Amino acid sequence: MVSRYADAVEAAQMVIGAGVLADAKKLLTNPEACCDHLRIALQQTARSLGDILRVAESRGARLPAPDPEERLLEDAKDETRRR
Repeated sequence: MVSRYADAVEAAQMVIGAGVLADAKKLLTNPEACCDHLRIALQQTARSLGDILRVAESRGARLPAPDPEERLLEDAKDETRRR
C-alpha cells in the first residue's frame, strides 16, 4: 500500500515537473517577461527538479548493484553490433 502511494506521488511529481518545464520554456521565449515572472518560474523549476531528482535517487537505490561480469558481456555485445 505504501509502495503504491509512493508510486502515485512520484507520478504526480513527474506530471507537475513536465508542466513547470513547459511553462518555463514558454516564459523564456516571451521577450516581455519581467524579472519577477522569470524568478518565480526559476523557483518552480528548481523545486520540480529537486522532486524529480529525489524520485530518481529513490528508484536508483532500489535497483540491484550491477554485476561487473555482466557489464563486460554487455559491452562486448555492443562492440560486436557496432562492427
